[in-house]
Amino acid sequence: MRVLSFLREYRLESALFVVLVAFCAIWDFQLIYSTIAVTLFLIVVFGINDTLISRGIGSGIVDIRSRPLFLVFTLVMLVFFLILGITYETAAFLVAFLVFALYAWDYRIFAVCTVLALTGCIVLLILDIQSVAEQMAICAYYFLVMTIMLQFIEYGRNRIEYA
Repeated sequence: MRVLSFLREYRLESALFVVLVAFCAIWDFQLIYSTIAVTLFLIVVFGINDTLISRGIGSGIVDIRSRPLFLVFTLVMLVFFLILGITYETAAFLVAFLVFALYAWDYRIFAVCTVLALTGCIVLLILDIQSVAEQMAICAYYFLVMTIMLQFIEYGRNRIEYA
């Protein structure tokens, strides 16, 4: 009974948790590393500010419902990427970039992900888990590139405000 009320209260965070587990499965992390990633996720989501995350995910859902053609375009691009033989990781990053660019969502999320990924690299290197640290460094690079590109896009959209 308590579990159901918890899931009802944190339904958006739970959905985000399922996405994280899917990424862990795609990246073929071993069980211990996936558990570490999920634990860090729970600390961040529930420990820092759950209402901010709920509000952000809720407004994202409203954006998607108001402009569904952007989502259709993104899904078509995902299928196109997979047909071209692009890896699942790269396709996921490209789709995330497209979604954030099309819906004009806050790009700073990727900047935070960059810092978290670099911090994760340090921890993994200290634990002498070099292969996973290298994957994490690649993810950090993707996040950094997406942050910079989305900054340029935002600057182009709001050129008058920055002048």
